[in-house]
Amino acid sequence: MNASPDDGKKPENCNGTMENNAGEECPSAGAPLCEALQASPPAVDSDAAPPRETLEENAPADVVGDAAACGKSADADAAEAGPSRSSDAAETGPTRVVSLREALQASAPADTSGDEPPREDTAPQNPHDAATDAAACEKSASADAATDESYREGCAPPDSEDAATGTSPREESGDAGTRENDVKDVPRVPLGFYQARPLRKAATDLPPTFCSRIYTILALSPLLTLSAMLLLQTVFCLNARDLWFSDEVRHADAFRWLLDEGKGVLLYMNGAPYPDKPPLYFWFLRALYTFLGTEGPMLHFTGAALSALLWLWAALAVGRLIGRADRRTNLASGILLLSTGYIMGLIHYGRMDLLFSALILCSHILLYRALAGSGQDLPRTAAAFFTAGIAVLVKGPLGLAFPLCSALLFVIWQGRPLRLFSRDFICGLLAGLLPAAVWLLLVFKSTGDTSFILDSLLRRQVLDRALDTFHHKEVWYYYLVRLPLMLLPWTLLFFCLPWSSIRPRDLRACLGAARTPETDGAAYLWCMVLSALILLSCLSGKILIYLLPVLPALSVLGARSVLGARSLGARILRWGTALQLFAAGGLALALALIIFGHLSLPAAIKGLPGALPSPDPGFLLVAVLLLLFGALVWTGLSNSRPEGVLLIAALACTSLGYPLGGMVAPAFDAVLSPKQQALIMRAYADKGYTIASCKVYDGIYSFYAGRVVRDLESTEEAAALAESGKLALAMSARRLAEWNDKPENLVEVHRQWIENREYVLLAAPPDPDIRPAATSFRPAPDLAAKIDAAFGRVRDRVTDLFRQVRERVTEKNAPR
Repeated sequence: MNASPDDGKKPENCNGTMENNAGEECPSAGAPLCEALQASPPAVDSDAAPPRETLEENAPADVVGDAAACGKSADADAAEAGPSRSSDAAETGPTRVVSLREALQASAPADTSGDEPPREDTAPQNPHDAATDAAACEKSASADAATDESYREGCAPPDSEDAATGTSPREESGDAGTRENDVKDVPRVPLGFYQARPLRKAATDLPPTFCSRIYTILALSPLLTLSAMLLLQTVFCLNARDLWFSDEVRHADAFRWLLDEGKGVLLYMNGAPYPDKPPLYFWFLRALYTFLGTEGPMLHFTGAALSALLWLWAALAVGRLIGRADRRTNLASGILLLSTGYIMGLIHYGRMDLLFSALILCSHILLYRALAGSGQDLPRTAAAFFTAGIAVLVKGPLGLAFPLCSALLFVIWQGRPLRLFSRDFICGLLAGLLPAAVWLLLVFKSTGDTSFILDSLLRRQVLDRALDTFHHKEVWYYYLVRLPLMLLPWTLLFFCLPWSSIRPRDLRACLGAARTPETDGAAYLWCMVLSALILLSCLSGKILIYLLPVLPALSVLGARSVLGARSLGARILRWGTALQLFAAGGLALALALIIFGHLSLPAAIKGLPGALPSPDPGFLLVAVLLLLFGALVWTGLSNSRPEGVLLIAALACTSLGYPLGGMVAPAFDAVLSPKQQALIMRAYADKGYTIASCKVYDGIYSFYAGRVVRDLESTEEAAALAESGKLALAMSARRLAEWNDKPENLVEVHRQWIENREYVLLAAPPDPDIRPAATSFRPAPDLAAKIDAAFGRVRDRVTDLFRQVRERVTEKNAPR
C-alpha cells in the first residue's frame, strides 16, 4: 500500500531511483516544486562554504533516525577519492541520497538475455525509505563522525569506485550472504514532519563579496543579531518623550485605574468603563510595573519594546517553521522588518498591537503544523486556537479571526475542506472561545449587568465596528493602496522578482502540482496574506496597523526574492534603495530648515501643519545620516550583490534608532502630547476649580491631570458651570469660534495644537498665579531672526579669527 503524500513518505516499490518497478515516476521527498517540475538541481550558494554551525541549520527538526544518520559528506568523499571524484561530483550536480537497496541493485550483473531468472542474492522486493536506509549504515557512522565537516540529512552515497564496481560496504567485509537479511532486519520508520520539508535556501548566481561574507557570519545566529538591532533601537529611548494623543494617554489612564482602583477585569478610563480594549495587555504592564516601579512613559515604552521583541521572535519562528527558511533567509526577513519605516516608528509607540500580533503568529505556527499533517492533531489544533483566544483578550476578535480565515483558505488549497468539520478542529474552536467566555463571565460577575455585555461589548465594539463602524470607516480598497506605503522602503521588492522567467504555462503546472510537503509552507504564508487582506477589506473599520500580523509572511517571501535576485533585480534593489534614502534625507533636511526658520513653506500648504515641532539638532543629524547611507549604497558597493544592501539597511535602522526616538520624537511633544494643557488643568483643580472638556476626545487629559476630567456634551452645560462656580474648560478652537453666547468671565488662558487641530483652555475666572508649564511651540515670529543672529555671531567670530591670523602672517613676513 503506497503512502500518501501527506505522510511525507516515499511510495512503496520505489527502487531508489526516480522510477518504481512499474516504470512510474516516484515523487522525490524534500525536492522543491519548481525543481521537481523543471528537473533542475537545487541552487548552491556561491559563497565560500560556511562553517558547520551554518550548515547544520538544515537538519530536520524531528527526524526519527537522527542517531542512525550516517555517511561521509560530499567534501570528505571528494578529498578521499581524488580529482576524479571531484570532477564526477561537479558533473553530476548535488549529492543524492543513495539507498542500500540501490547500491545492492547496482552490484547485480546486467540482464542481457531477458530470460535469466532472478538471482537468489538480489535485493529484497520491499524497499525502504531514506530513513531506513540511513539506519542501515550505522556501522560506518562512528568512523565517519570524526571527519564529517558538513550537514547531511541521511546516509551519504558510497564512494565513486564502489558505485562503479557495484560493490557495497557490506560486500567489502566478505559477508555478502548476509545482505538480504541485513536489509530485512532494518525496522521501517516513517519520515518525520520536517524531514519531508527541508529548509529552503535562497541563493544568487552573483559572485561573493566582502559584504556577503560578513552577512554569512551574522547569519550564524539571526536571533542574536536581530535582537541586538532591536535593543539598540529602543534601549536609549525608553524615557525620552511624553505620551502622545490619543491612544497612549488613554491607555495610560486606563492602567492608572487598574493600578490605583483595581479595575482589572473591566477597564476604566476617566472614571467610566472602557470597553474598547480587553485587559490582558494591561495585566502585562502590571507585571512589568513590579520591576520598574513607575507608571509613567517609561513603563509603556518598555512594554512596547518587549512586545516588539516577542513579535520579532515569533516572526523568525514563522519563517523557520512555516516558511522553512534557512538562517540567511531568516536574517534577511528580520532586517526587512526592522528597517521598514512603519515598524521603526511603531516600536517606539505604546500600543498592544505588537503583542497581539506575536500571539497570532504563534497560533499560525501551531495551526500550520496541525493542518499540514496527514491526520487529525487535537493537541496542536487546540493549542493553536487557545493561543488565538488569548490574543482576543489583548485586542479583540481579530485575534481568532486571522488564524481561522487562514485555516479555511489553506484546507481549500489542500483540496480537503471537510477538514474544518473534523473533531479536532471543532474542539480547537471551542478552546479558542474559552478565554473570551471566561473574561465575559468575570465582567458579568463584576458588573452584574447583562445589557452592558450585550450592548457595549458585543454590539458596539464587535458588530458595529465590523458592519458599520463609528470610527475609521474607509473604502474597501483601503489596504490595497496603503500596504505599499506601509512597506516602504521595501515596496520596490515587487520589481526585483524574476518576472521574465514566469510563464503562464509553467505557473499553471506549478499550481497543479503544488500540493506537496515541500510547498505547503509557502502556500500557508500566502494564505496568511490573502485571507487577512480579504477579511480586513470586508470590515467597515480599517486601520493600517491591523496588517501587522501579515508583515512577517511578506518578509519571508521578500527575503527569498532579495537573496535570490538576479543581476538586474539586484541592481534595481541597490539603486532604488539609494534613491529612497536620498529622498528621505532630502525631506528631513527640508523639515529641519523649515523648523529652524531658514526655509518657508509654500503658500499653498503653509497652514497645513498648524504647528511645528520644537527645533532640535536631531533633525539635521537624521538628514545627514540618511544622505550618507544613501551615498554608501550608491557608491560604496562594488557590485549589485544583495547582501550589501541588507547590511547597510540594518546599519541605517540601528544608527537612526536614537536620533529618531531620543531626539526627533521628543521635539514633537509640543504638537502631539496634551501634557501642557493637562498640567495647567491640574493646577486649577488643585485650587478648587472644576476641570472639564467639551466635545473633546474622551480621556486625553485625565492621565496628566491626575484626576477625572468631566466630559460635557454641550456649551450650555459649560456656560452654566462657568456662571455658578470656578471652571477650567478645554475645547477645540473651531468650537470656541462657533460659541456665540460664551460667558464673559470665561477667559482663554492657553492654546495648543494637538495632532491635527488647535485646542483652547478657558478659565472662569482666570488665576494670574497659574502660568503655563510650557509654551506652545508654534514658531515665534522672531525665531528665525534669533537663529540668523546666532549664525551671524558665529560667522563674525570666524571672520575675525581669519583676519587676526592674516594680520599676524603679514606682520611676520613684512620687511624690517
